[in-house]
Amino acid sequence: MSAEQAPGAPLLSVRDLRVRTRHGRTLVHAAHFDLRAGEVLGIVGESGSGKTMTARALVRALADGVVADGEVDFGGTKVLDTPERDLRPLRGSRFAMVLQDPFTALNPLQTVREHLRESLRLELRRDRAGARAEVVRRLAEVGLGGEVADRYPFQLSGGMRQRVAIAAALAQDPELLIADEPTTALDASTQAQVLDLLRRLQRDRGMALILITHDLRVAFSVCDRIMVMYAGTVLEYAPTQSISRAPRHPYSLGLLLAEPSVTHYQDKLSFVPGSVPAADTVTDSCAFASRCQWRTETCTDAAPALTEVGSDTGASRHMSACIRVAELQPDLDAMLQSRTADQGTVPAQATGAALLKVTDLGKTFRTASLLGRRRETTALHDVSFDIARGESLGLLGETGSGKTTTARCILGLATPSTGSIQLDDIDISDYRRLSREQRTRVRRMVQVVFQDPYASLNPSLTIGTALSEALAAGGGNDRAPSSVDELLDLVGLERDYTRRKPSALSGGERQRVAIARALAVGPELLICDEPVAALDVSVQAQILELLRDVRVRCGTSMLFITHDLSVVRQMTDRTLVLRGGEVIEAGNTPQLLDAPQHPYTQSLVDAVPHAVTAAAQAGP
Repeated sequence: MSAEQAPGAPLLSVRDLRVRTRHGRTLVHAAHFDLRAGEVLGIVGESGSGKTMTARALVRALADGVVADGEVDFGGTKVLDTPERDLRPLRGSRFAMVLQDPFTALNPLQTVREHLRESLRLELRRDRAGARAEVVRRLAEVGLGGEVADRYPFQLSGGMRQRVAIAAALAQDPELLIADEPTTALDASTQAQVLDLLRRLQRDRGMALILITHDLRVAFSVCDRIMVMYAGTVLEYAPTQSISRAPRHPYSLGLLLAEPSVTHYQDKLSFVPGSVPAADTVTDSCAFASRCQWRTETCTDAAPALTEVGSDTGASRHMSACIRVAELQPDLDAMLQSRTADQGTVPAQATGAALLKVTDLGKTFRTASLLGRRRETTALHDVSFDIARGESLGLLGETGSGKTTTARCILGLATPSTGSIQLDDIDISDYRRLSREQRTRVRRMVQVVFQDPYASLNPSLTIGTALSEALAAGGGNDRAPSSVDELLDLVGLERDYTRRKPSALSGGERQRVAIARALAVGPELLICDEPVAALDVSVQAQILELLRDVRVRCGTSMLFITHDLSVVRQMTDRTLVLRGGEVIEAGNTPQLLDAPQHPYTQSLVDAVPHAVTAAAQAGP
């Protein structure tokens, strides 16, 4: 605690924080909250809600041309009023940030040791032997061995890179750590490890932690209080237990309901329709009114203030920015209860002839160093499965388990070392041996949807041009849509999207375009490689519901590659669990998730953070 900070006072006090561009465009409206030492605050919302912008304003790490007004008091330091030269020494020593993508945050030309050494206090950096020992100690603190110090970022897994980023951020023992989406796109086990690590370090140090996430389950598992943001506005602010049992804003409820269930199948996935508007377009009304099913004319008369509301849990200071919260409370509670009681009917499993048959698939990668040393890495070993016509099969496993390598072999992007792959009546084990006619037929039969739609779409082509080219490749396939308009209708996009380019679309819209392009040739098998891993929870639900609809309407078989057990539950008939390139468990999805037989599968199930809901917590 700083000399200026009074005993018992908040470590961080934020009053009327506003963020805007120098041209006057509003990005964040009047955020107002406190954070005490040893407390964890979760900032939750969809992309574009202002979460990261708010966090960056707290430490004055905004981009050029963006300014913050209001009051940010950090342990007696007025952050927004302090000259940059006086603020610079506080970064790292008193507050630090962990960014979403550790691979881009780490210098690829520096070893882990060099990264951590740069982050240490100056007096330690000057002591070479002391710095080496401190680096090893800091790595051990985040669960990494000393041998990792001499590796480069590309030699580490995603979870290991995130641990290095956390170690670097904590190298000067800050009082506040801001973690911006630290577990996005990580598999369930790695996500659980990173969250447990953050929580342990926070408790051991008595450190304050701000966790930014779009995943309410993650926030519920770690945070003491949660602040829900939307279009730069705070819509709800409450203790975690209170907001998880009884959300008091329609948007918070919408986010909670949009989480696909891990425990049971849902006939209809819930999502919040529409998208987040720009913050400067909702200055004089409720920011959420355009997407709210309970809106009335009074909702658009003025921007509602964040006011304290009652809570069934008895928790203090549950605050909501909804003027109708009192009259809507029974409806909100009823919808939450119906979600927890919604046990859908699992669709009948497809029993048609096998469309794809993979037998004893193996893949070994061979590399050579500059010194001529050869190294072999076995990515797949004796993987066997088949997919019936109309069936959806899940490949579940952690990063590095061989899921994507399996897909690459099926797509002809990698050649198997052993085994065979049969697609209908064509042996596609080695695409180099296929005739031109066979290759054309295979490309029409099998298509893929990648994790990152922006990287898979040509940024220079309009959506109309990209889909027209894909339709032309279909060559009159009877299964293929007949026009770009029909494709857009199929994926739920307006027809004026043909004139837009990928840069003008949201993440969910780009993924819809990627799905449309894949469907343009009328494929019989669609390979979905983590298609919703990097999307907001509500957008995830929209994309999953779209893929369900495609499967029913087009009779398309699917191979779903994912690390998310809720996606497996909602999207697949059968599931294979991969670990270290081998199938360790396989079976019908409900049975496999409800009663896993292998300890590894059980560990994946146990690693999933679960939302604490009223139904789950109800008691006398």
